[in-house]
Formats: sequence, C-alpha cells, structure tokens
Amino acid sequence: MSDDGVYFEDDEISTKTDVIIFATGYETKIPFLDDKYYKANNGCINLYKHIYPLGLKHPTLAVIGFLQSNGPIAPISELQCRWAANIFNRKQKLPEKQLMESYMQKKLDSNKDLSSKLEEDFITYMDDLANECGAKPSLSTFLFKDPSLFWLCMTGPFLPYQYRLTGLHSWNGARQAIFQCPQRISTPLDTRIQEKNNPMKNFQDYKTLTET
Repeated sequence: MSDDGVYFEDDEISTKTDVIIFATGYETKIPFLDDKYYKANNGCINLYKHIYPLGLKHPTLAVIGFLQSNGPIAPISELQCRWAANIFNRKQKLPEKQLMESYMQKKLDSNKDLSSKLEEDFITYMDDLANECGAKPSLSTFLFKDPSLFWLCMTGPFLPYQYRLTGLHSWNGARQAIFQCPQRISTPLDTRIQEKNNPMKNFQDYKTLTET
C-alpha cells in the first residue's frame, strides 16, 4: 500500500484508491456449538441430512436451514422441523451412527465438484426429507384414485403442499391448495380484478358488514 493507493501484483506504480473493500467471503460455522461436534477432519460440515450433528451422543439438537439450495429455504426448513419434531418426541429414530457416517462419506465423495458442501437440489432434497419422515406421497396411487390431482402434481409447479397430502402432519386443505395454485399465480397478473376471482371479496364483504 502507498499513502494514497495500493500496489497490485506486478505493478510498479501505485493505483490511487479511495476505499478498499475486502470481500473475503464468510466462514461456515455454528457459533454456539464446538467444531468437534459437527465438523469432519477435513473441515467439512458433518451434519446428517444437514440437520443432525454426528458428534453428539444423542439426537438432542437439530440444525434447521443450514444449507444452500436452488429453491426456497422456507419449505425446506418447515419439513426439517417436522422430521426433527418426530425424532424429539421419539416417534422415529435416526439410523445407527455407523450408517449415518457411511452416508455422509458417500455424500462428501459425490459432491467433490461442488463449490460448497452445503449445496442441495431443492426437489431431490425435499423428496429425501419427506421420505425420511413419512410425508412423501405415492403419486402413482393418485393416478387411479384422484387422476386430476395426479396430473397437477406431475405437470404443474413443484409445490410443498404435496408433502401434506398423506402421512406425517397431513392437512385436509393440501389438495385444495394445489388446485388453487394457478389462480393464485394468475390473479396478481390481471390488469383488473374480476369479481368472481377477487381473493379480497370475502374480506371486503366482512369489512362492510362490520362497519355498518
């Protein structure tokens, strides 16, 4: 550095600079947990399915949302919480530690080309989590029982509502939410809101009723 600038590599003349910003990235770390509980010898994060630290004797801690995805984190975190709740209340058990360690090693070996060991494909990871906690629907069964739902799940956008159709924490409104998705997408794009498609109609009727 000089009084009014910096010397770049192989430069003999100082480049005048007003501000220097060090973009050094960030450290992947869980501040409240000792590294030995969640980091492997090579420094990689050692969390089973990005949730459970393998260094702990008992599964009394679940790390939520500690990954990178090509999709939204909120649905992932919600499904992680559902699985963690099932483990905490002892409705499910994690695999034996040796099996989890073997899984993690295979995962690390297969992700060598990734820039971050925390990266996951959104749909693949959600399917994996749902399978673990018993919330993954068998879409093939809908082909004959509910063909309209099957068609929407197969050809429409990927919606986390499908993990509420059956199994763990199923929700009666999940099917309706899937069918209403196209309308929720198109309504904000209308140039004017039609009365029959106006999602605020019931609210406006209620507001008018309460004000009179």
